[in-house]
Amino acid sequence: MKVDPTTARPFAPQTSKPTDLLIQIMAGRSAAADRGAGLERRIRWTFLKPSADGAPSEAVVQSLIETATWAPSGVNLQPWCFFVADDRASLAAFSAEAKALMLGQADQHPEMARMRPMLASPEFNIFYNAPVLVVICATTPDEMALKDCCLAAQTLMLAAYAEGLGACWIGFSEAWLNTPAGKAKLGIPKEYRPVAPIIIGYPKGPAPAPERRAPDIRHVVAGRS
Repeated sequence: MKVDPTTARPFAPQTSKPTDLLIQIMAGRSAAADRGAGLERRIRWTFLKPSADGAPSEAVVQSLIETATWAPSGVNLQPWCFFVADDRASLAAFSAEAKALMLGQADQHPEMARMRPMLASPEFNIFYNAPVLVVICATTPDEMALKDCCLAAQTLMLAAYAEGLGACWIGFSEAWLNTPAGKAKLGIPKEYRPVAPIIIGYPKGPAPAPERRAPDIRHVVAGRS
């Protein structure tokens, strides 16, 4: 049984089958969603930043994680562990520490110069005041474990959509989460590697679709030497 490291309490029992959620993800939340731009809408909603209002229940978060574990895994090793933080005060404190670390390293990363004002603002929370953070960690040091965790993260985000939730990968938190201090705050063993920090919550509403470049597709010519 997985335990919420911020409160050391067990999750509530799962209330729905992972396969049920996967069916919802693939089929969409209504027949209309499967017509026209249905898939585009599902993908767009998946990456919406959650609002600060309301929070998914413990049972819902448990169900999302159970669904995430149905992601493909190399040789079915399933080298992942899920850490859940759902205390807003703790998340705000984690945000402050992560921002301080990034600001301290900004001189080493010129591309971050434009982000300095945002990171320096006390009002900016890198977790966008979302009620829940799920950190998916690789439990083994190999490269395949990182890929498996990314697959689990994508599945988690699609499962969140199926529940009417928004989800967003917070790359700003990765450097801090991988420090000894960050791991200690979340109860992450030192040998684990935080890979995918995903915030979850109820979105305020639909957002404009981001622009996408046309895919660069190159066909391999048979017999090319």
